[in-house]
Amino acid sequence: MKFIIFSLLTAFCSLSFSEYMSREDAYEVDLAQIQYSDISKTGTIRVKSCSGCTNKLFNFDDNLTININSKISTIDLLLQNYSDAVMAVIFTELNSNKITRISLIVNKGDLK
Repeated sequence: MKFIIFSLLTAFCSLSFSEYMSREDAYEVDLAQIQYSDISKTGTIRVKSCSGCTNKLFNFDDNLTININSKISTIDLLLQNYSDAVMAVIFTELNSNKITRISLIVNKGDLK
């Protein structure tokens, strides 16, 4: 009986975890341009190249989480540093072009 309960709990936990993990798509991209409006608190990101993207234009709002060199950052620093990014990864809502998170790796000497 204990084995059955343990098996059911294990199956439930692994399904919940996989469901949680699949709520976002992640793409490594080469950023071409970022535009942001302070008035509407929304923006767009155009990519040069993207592995697996069906879209080259993505949008975001002020709920965007920004990581530059593994540190939480601001939209101002993103706008200043995106062109110097060695690597950029965008995370979108599942099957959408709305970005929820962006992570950049910028050489320390290039960081503004």
